[in-house]
Amino acid sequence: MGEISNHATEIALYEPKKSENQLEGEYYVGIIVYDSTMELPSEIEYLEVKSEFVATRGKISDVGKVHSKLGVWAKEQGYHLKQDAYMIEAGHAVENGEEVEIYLPITIKLKEMI
Repeated sequence: MGEISNHATEIALYEPKKSENQLEGEYYVGIIVYDSTMELPSEIEYLEVKSEFVATRGKISDVGKVHSKLGVWAKEQGYHLKQDAYMIEAGHAVENGEEVEIYLPITIKLKEMI
């Protein structure tokens, strides 16, 4: 990503599963940029993600468990997970391997909807 200056970590955006049986889906690989007005190379697409998220971090080898625990925690806290917004993952190198940071998009708390 040498062509794009002023950026942060690499990320992946995944469409949420439409059913438990869904094995394939859309995803984007990208980077977080600090300046949306900068000029991008023609082959790069700019996506702006506007949402509220719940987030956690864990071992990349346990990514499925990390996702599940975060989803359960979000529901216990009264959050409703958006079914039409992309989930975000960011990988981070650590001393003993790699960790993943997961962001699940949410709407207002269920308790506030009543």
